[in-house]
Amino acid sequence: MPSHPHALALAGLLVSAFYPCAARAVTVNGAVPNPRVPGVRAASPPTVDGVPDDPCWANAPVISGFTADTKPPSFPTEVRALYDDRALYLSFVCHDPQPGALHAQQRKRNGDLSMDDLVEVGIDAQNDKRNAYWFAVNPLGTMAEDIPGGSAAKVEWRGDWQAAAKVTAEGWTAEIAIPFGILRYPKGQRTFGLMFARNIARHMEWSNWPANTEPWQQANQARWTGVEAPRRDARPRVMPYVLAGSGSFSSSAGLDVKYTAENNVTSLFTLRPDFQTVEESVQSVDFSYNPKYVEDRRPFFTEGEDFFGSYFGFYSPAINKVDAGAKTFGKVGPWNFAGLATGRNGEESDAVGYLRYEPSSRLSVWGGTVNQRLRVPEEWAGSEVTRYRHRNSAVSLLGGSARRPMKVGEMGAELEIAQGTTTGPGGDGGASYANVWRDGGDGVLSWGLSYITVAPDFFAPLAYIDRTNIRKWKGGFTLSRQVKQGPIRQTYARFVWDWTDQRHGGLDHRGALAMYRLSFRNDTSATAYYEVGTKRNDDLVETVVDGQPEYNAERVYDDRLVNLGFSWRDSDIYQNGNAFVRAGRLAGGQYVYGEMFQGARLGRSTSGSLSASVLHLDGALSRQRIWRGIGNLLYEFSSERSLAARVIVGHEQTNDNRAPIRNAYIAYRQELRRGADIFVLFGDPNVNAIRSAAAMKYVVTY
Repeated sequence: MPSHPHALALAGLLVSAFYPCAARAVTVNGAVPNPRVPGVRAASPPTVDGVPDDPCWANAPVISGFTADTKPPSFPTEVRALYDDRALYLSFVCHDPQPGALHAQQRKRNGDLSMDDLVEVGIDAQNDKRNAYWFAVNPLGTMAEDIPGGSAAKVEWRGDWQAAAKVTAEGWTAEIAIPFGILRYPKGQRTFGLMFARNIARHMEWSNWPANTEPWQQANQARWTGVEAPRRDARPRVMPYVLAGSGSFSSSAGLDVKYTAENNVTSLFTLRPDFQTVEESVQSVDFSYNPKYVEDRRPFFTEGEDFFGSYFGFYSPAINKVDAGAKTFGKVGPWNFAGLATGRNGEESDAVGYLRYEPSSRLSVWGGTVNQRLRVPEEWAGSEVTRYRHRNSAVSLLGGSARRPMKVGEMGAELEIAQGTTTGPGGDGGASYANVWRDGGDGVLSWGLSYITVAPDFFAPLAYIDRTNIRKWKGGFTLSRQVKQGPIRQTYARFVWDWTDQRHGGLDHRGALAMYRLSFRNDTSATAYYEVGTKRNDDLVETVVDGQPEYNAERVYDDRLVNLGFSWRDSDIYQNGNAFVRAGRLAGGQYVYGEMFQGARLGRSTSGSLSASVLHLDGALSRQRIWRGIGNLLYEFSSERSLAARVIVGHEQTNDNRAPIRNAYIAYRQELRRGADIFVLFGDPNVNAIRSAAAMKYVVTY
């Protein structure tokens, strides 16, 4: 049937009126401060397949003008943004004249994407220029997210989203769909903060939009206006677990419950949380992505952990065991608050509270208290009978910070004062921390200077305080530069120093480190640094004077160490390797440490690695001889399931005490987008000998 031009025009007007998606596309200028992106509703949601060819993308706002520390990036990027009643939608077009040079290997969700080409979007759900959700995807479609405040690892607990990507003749494209249910925002929210970033891996180049918008710098974030966010589905989530163990692992079961209200306040309850964290041991056998330290994975402590953050504040691993606990945190207007209470069978109870006032994105003032009541043994004088008493400890905190955004990066200052009180002798000392810094970018100097003082009797059982009785100054700077042409890709220089004395007088430690690293375009790098230090050691040293033993509690060591390293295939998570040597004087004697590591891709689904290390120290107090060899093997059934094994051989010798190292263990990991997560471990990774032990953990979310 032939069409009538007037009928088509009238139809177009009607569609534009009822479906804003069909409105004329606009280009957003990211050069102006806090640019505005109009909220455009999608008439129908796009298909998230990595190809932005759905009709609604044609008229979505076009976002371009990425900058790499105020300079034009190597290749341009365009983004489009839409929303509907269910989700936020983003599409990326990443131009690249050499799509065959794209780097993308990571297939594990929430694995390390930093070595890959990637794009990411930052969503400030409260538009306070402080806390943003970041969602990233690489050209393989592998996803990673960062939840502000912290969240447990299970996908169904923290919230799922969609992403897909496709390599094209002009570069690569990606699409992302972020359900509103993932985000915490106040009722009636209509403006969201918006930021974008892209990494071109082979150039080690990050570009951003708007200018100077990074995870820690949101002052210039865009305003995504007119986004009609739906009311939150405020239903609770329940996550039980069952752990079956033998040998050094004990069996247990428990659960966590989470509820986020419409006023942006989240509450949690835990019953018998898992303190054996089998998944932490399993994750450390994730060889294709290199063994790594895994932070506290217990959902109750991980969720909202950043709301409890301060220098002398709460360090959750200090709580060793909990029978039950409750927690709440959130942000209402300029006020942030967080509270936590846990208990263990009359043996220990802990309570933590924080209140933070943020009148603007640049200023913050906070106060808090950390309390512990612990049942401790107390011996009767002249008797073998032991009785118990309760020790009550509390730390009061007061602090503030100020930030000032710069053309590249920011400047800031922070101050915190802590006062401890403890029943019984001691424990009433104070501590303070001050810091001023400048975060820079490519070719811009970053520097920092801090001062810490901790009284001898300062007692903070739930904080991470490694030293007391000190006054410490620490400072340093870093400078990195991208090199556009030639064999060198990036230069990086760093210098740090510290000057630490004891509060009652006398040397504790003074040292400095100078480092320089060159990264080359052939994916190798070379590093050299030199350390000097003077350290007072409190270990008792026995000497003989006139035939009688005497003990000297003070000995000063002058350390001098040279460090040289070389690595190859730096961006290859499977086949990277490195060699490193550290030698000089340490602890009053000659010191040599060396290590080598080499990964290998053994098949489509199989990878492994071999590493060896050796240490020799002829110190003033002891002689140490340690060597260790580690073999790793990983088989990946999929990005969600893998089977790994590790073998460790070697020996440790201190003076005349020699102990062999012979250990092996096997681990299975299943982490699903939907369904039960399962972690299985055969053997004990925390000992130096093969041990008959097994554990299986089963986690599900409702």
